[in-house]
Amino acid sequence: MSLVSKFITRKYLYRFFKHPHLKTLYKGGILKFKDVVNIYDNLITDNTSAKILGSTFYGLEKVNYYTIDEVFTTDFYKFQTETKKPVIIDCGANIGLSVLYFKHTHPDAVIHAFEPDTKNYNYLVQNVKSYGWEKSVFCHKKLVSDANGYEYFEELGNAGSKIVNENLQNEFTSKIEKISLKEFLKNLNEKIDFLKLDIEGSEFEVVPDLKEIFPLIDKMYIEFHCAENDFDKMYEFIKLHIGGQFHFQISTNFTEDQNIYTAMKNQKSKTYYNCFAVNKNF
Repeated sequence: MSLVSKFITRKYLYRFFKHPHLKTLYKGGILKFKDVVNIYDNLITDNTSAKILGSTFYGLEKVNYYTIDEVFTTDFYKFQTETKKPVIIDCGANIGLSVLYFKHTHPDAVIHAFEPDTKNYNYLVQNVKSYGWEKSVFCHKKLVSDANGYEYFEELGNAGSKIVNENLQNEFTSKIEKISLKEFLKNLNEKIDFLKLDIEGSEFEVVPDLKEIFPLIDKMYIEFHCAENDFDKMYEFIKLHIGGQFHFQISTNFTEDQNIYTAMKNQKSKTYYNCFAVNKNF
């Protein structure tokens, strides 16, 4: 091994062991060693891109370690299917980390990715082009809702972008088109192998509206947002609107053992809950 190679190897090893979270990312099994180090370099510098899984991924200044960890180590988005070209609906795609995960685990997947925030959406499109997925990943700059129309939307350029009341507008607020997810999926008229909903509270309006087309959906991941004292109400909501068609389990975010299949009903201190649902008829 040359001196240059030894130096590079020691540099990577030093950074790897210096940051304990990197070992968690690496153990996730999706990211390669150099991918993890490249992500670390991005997090401690002003770089806006990093080489991940074979190409350049842009917009990483918009996310933090925990977002990357959630996508690549928790298995929140992991699902199995015998379909050769699974159809995935990604609502709340942000800059495209979830799309990267889906295309790595299911290379032939057809993905519809929804992201209303302008900056996030632009990075999403840039990343789709960077990986050459233009023919299989379709980006939609729209809010996912239970009806067509428009909403006032606070565009923060990160995961905190959200719908706001008309009288709470500020310099970051704009009027964004929203679409009925139910109508979109009905028009698509295909079996949905995996539906991801991470839509910052709007899930309580969207989920009941989807019941008519639940027979088309195989598996779902939904991030629910609720106050810590409202867990029981949320649980009853899930039983009422999801439990009839799907087997479901719930976990909090970032559990110590990252076991998403263990129900965490007694841990009521969190405000984000993950719901995993599998259609009873598939």
